[in-house]
Amino acid sequence: MTMRDTSLQLRYLSEPELIGLGAADISRCTDVMCEVFSLLATGDYRMGGPNHSSHGIKVDFPLDPVFPGMPKHTSDRRFMAMPAYVGGKYRATGLKWYGSNIENAQRALPRSMHLVVLNDTDTGAPIAVMPGNLISAYRTGAVVGAGARYLARPDADSVAVIGPGVINQVAFRAILAARPGITRVFIAARSAASENAQKFVQMIRSEYPQVEQIEVVDSIRSAVAAADIITVAATGLAGAENYPTFEGSWLRPGAYVAATSNIEVDTAFLRTGSRNVVDHTPLYEAYVANFTRPYHERLGALGVKYQDMLLDGELTSADIVEFGDVVDGRAPGYDSTRPSFFSIGGIPAEDVAWATELLWEAERRGVGTVLPIWDQPTLL
Repeated sequence: MTMRDTSLQLRYLSEPELIGLGAADISRCTDVMCEVFSLLATGDYRMGGPNHSSHGIKVDFPLDPVFPGMPKHTSDRRFMAMPAYVGGKYRATGLKWYGSNIENAQRALPRSMHLVVLNDTDTGAPIAVMPGNLISAYRTGAVVGAGARYLARPDADSVAVIGPGVINQVAFRAILAARPGITRVFIAARSAASENAQKFVQMIRSEYPQVEQIEVVDSIRSAVAAADIITVAATGLAGAENYPTFEGSWLRPGAYVAATSNIEVDTAFLRTGSRNVVDHTPLYEAYVANFTRPYHERLGALGVKYQDMLLDGELTSADIVEFGDVVDGRAPGYDSTRPSFFSIGGIPAEDVAWATELLWEAERRGVGTVLPIWDQPTLL
């Protein structure tokens, strides 16, 4: 009987190694996201939950824990596991796992800290482990950039930034890669002197000297009035009264609005005046299965508001466009006659695909630390 090789090992990649492998290559990441949307639209994927499209499973905490040592609920205090299989050329399976605590800023740490694990799709064996913060941020920003490729006017020259944080820094880079003619930027911030606003202005000046005009304004309306592209990534509490609010009359015809965070838009305008695009409708169907109505009061993603409107008969499925259909040419892209809203909800398949691309690059270059698991399993 021939002896079989039962040894297992996995590759660990550090964040500096990921950067060297191209984790911050926003154009390449955008290409990958477009491939993922094609796979989502055709069904060649699997994620968690009964409809195979869940964002993930969350561990959160009570407002008043009775057990010593148990954390108390605060904004963004949670752990979350986000598993996915993505098909096509990837045929990859993995998990993004993270913990989040808004108080981390006091420790000079990111609010959320992510880890990605990739597994062999046939055996289930772990094959790679890597930090996920760059992967997560860049796939989110790249989806905004993918929308700019397909939904924004080709000669767009202006961007409004609603929420000048880390995600919008990456989203801005993705937008500029897709629409390099941008020369004007309007940043909505509580104060022009705020740390995030100043960091954003400095980033633009250092990386994009072709941008001629940068203004920090104190209202969303002022930021979006002259913008061809609007990117919304502003954290906040639950409840529509706390979400960044848009009125259709503020927007240019043909404006592209990318919403990666909470947002409130007038229902009548969404019904009659806008083009409504989602990254993946089943994602929002899985979201709302955990809530009671009105769903949008509990989770501010625009795709969740569409679910409320569908149930109220204010929209039909024909009024909502799947972005994968736009990428594949089954639905038109840029619409010059009305604003396009793009709901971006966070899809685990995106993390797995981008991590797999980086793993392949690491294997080609021989980068990373190969760690032994076993030569032979102790238990069989």
